[in-house]
Amino acid sequence: MNNIFVILLAASFFQIGCSHFESRSLKEILEYDLDKIGTSKDCKNSMKLFIKRLHSVRSEDNWAFKMLDATSKLPQTLISYNVDDLGNFQECIEIESRNDKIMGKYCLGDLILKDKNASIGFEKDLYLKYSITHIEGQNRAIAHSRWAICLPANCTDEDALQQIKYAQVPGIDVYSVTCQTYEDVYPKLSRGAVFAVYVFAILGFIVILATLDDIYCNNQKQTKGCIQLVVTAFSAYTNGKKLFELPKYPSEVSCVDGLKVLSMVWIVLLHACKVLMERPSYNHKEITAMKNSIYIGIIDYGNLACDTFFVIGGTLVTYIHFKKHKSDDITVLWILKHYFHRYIRLAPSLAGLVLFSATLLKYTNSGPNWPEGMADLLGHCEENWWSTLLFIQNELDHTKMCVMQTWYLHVDMQLYIFSPLIFWILKKYEKKGIAILLLTCAGSIVLCLFKLLQDDLLIIIERSHRSHINENTYYKTETRLVPWFMGTILGYILTRNNIGYIRLPKKINILLWILSLTVMIICVFGNHYSLKSPEYARIQSIIYLTLFRPIFALAVWWVIWACQTNHGGFINTILSLPIFRLMNKFTYNIFLFNLSIAFVVAFSAKAPVYVDLYLMAFWFWGLYVLSFILSIIWTLVFEIPMINLEKIIFPPKIKSK
Repeated sequence: MNNIFVILLAASFFQIGCSHFESRSLKEILEYDLDKIGTSKDCKNSMKLFIKRLHSVRSEDNWAFKMLDATSKLPQTLISYNVDDLGNFQECIEIESRNDKIMGKYCLGDLILKDKNASIGFEKDLYLKYSITHIEGQNRAIAHSRWAICLPANCTDEDALQQIKYAQVPGIDVYSVTCQTYEDVYPKLSRGAVFAVYVFAILGFIVILATLDDIYCNNQKQTKGCIQLVVTAFSAYTNGKKLFELPKYPSEVSCVDGLKVLSMVWIVLLHACKVLMERPSYNHKEITAMKNSIYIGIIDYGNLACDTFFVIGGTLVTYIHFKKHKSDDITVLWILKHYFHRYIRLAPSLAGLVLFSATLLKYTNSGPNWPEGMADLLGHCEENWWSTLLFIQNELDHTKMCVMQTWYLHVDMQLYIFSPLIFWILKKYEKKGIAILLLTCAGSIVLCLFKLLQDDLLIIIERSHRSHINENTYYKTETRLVPWFMGTILGYILTRNNIGYIRLPKKINILLWILSLTVMIICVFGNHYSLKSPEYARIQSIIYLTLFRPIFALAVWWVIWACQTNHGGFINTILSLPIFRLMNKFTYNIFLFNLSIAFVVAFSAKAPVYVDLYLMAFWFWGLYVLSFILSIIWTLVFEIPMINLEKIIFPPKIKSK
């Protein structure tokens, strides 16, 4: 029988699921000559052997049956539009026949169902209604399907592509195939990976030695000299005690600890649920309904937490300067130390993650979507590691980021570079300085509006230009500076001598709190129907996308101001709890890790899942706890030692009484 039986069962699926297309009988395909498909000679010979061994009863010949077993078949839950079947990845790549010299090759094809007449019987269905994408003029692609076949390893990717194309019914296009063998899944360590192993091993060895030495010196009660202080800077014993010590006194702007921790929880929730809903699942229809419910705004707009961080960042930078360093002259040396302090705070942990991501992460797992996922997640690390560590990649090309969530750090660092100029203006011209900052904010809002108009405001997630709009507005410093500049104004105001004497009437205070919380809710849910409706409300979306971030930042501005001026009541009490100050120590590294972990788990999935609220909760808490555990390690190895060394090099000034 001159044919490729391995790929035929999927054709029957598409004949059942796409009855409006022209049918092709299974028998016709089975009887078709293998030469007509255009496979390579080696692959053709292996497939002939496959057909022969498929009918064998000997156990040593069951590799053919395993290939058939590992190939996609009729998916489950078709009523819920589950059009993905990943086959059995692990079974396929572990196939090996020493007698026939055959090994398995897992190939995952990306398929689209097209209708050139643009008349689909189920168009009114909720799932299809929001899954239709316009492509190639009037053609329409309905959903996105993935289908796997298991072939002999000597078949090329092109062979797999041709075989899948031949097996499909009219109306189905195969636009890419990704194949993996055992050697691809379990490759040898590259030179870069070996180098990274040595780097991490040396760092771990230093931390262990420093910890043992620190414990010994503490037991012997020895006085520590300069060299000993350098060694102790890496001690997990001393650093761990400080790290987990519950603070006795609140920080000067105590409410920001709670705001930062809760904002990080929101970001992790966003990443966990978004990634989970995009992975292969059994219930596409229910997920789409979930995506279009109003409650999804809590997840969709978790990125507003980044604006909270921008407000807090600008506030603290300015507050600390005018509270503690106001008398310092802003010289070139002072500016360099100012920049060094920020860089040494952010770069070590980021450098460790970039090194691990660029060299070792791809060896940590495998799966049907692993190569594609790693290419999207880490494909640019080898090329753009330097721009990531210089915090400029968001302005060069955000689509080529090494660690994509670091766009926030890039924006924050670039704004921090302008802080000495802002300090000088506020110190010298106070009111004019605040006016300049407000005008800059207004200019940024106008620029954001212009860019949205320029891109015709194609903002609906399902439409093709969403990523382009993100590139122009979401990742760019010039369109994200408003919350940070608002924070600098707030930080300056909070250092004024008369700030503690301001008392608002109780009714006005309550009214402003209600207004602030209402504004936050509107920012999260206010544009839901415009975003999700097939009828795009242009004017409403213009106003919303231009103003919702600055308005949300203004609401956060009020929360910080009210809490700091004794207008916060029980909200300030909650946000200032000591536990938040403790948890705040880990927010930076949790931010670095959580999205990468979510992608690793999703891309290594070897089978679809059934997504519901319980699984989302499980994913969220699992992601948060795992990110927290890794953040402890990263903080002890990368962050705290560098901070300790900075204090040794630049010891804090002791104020004379």
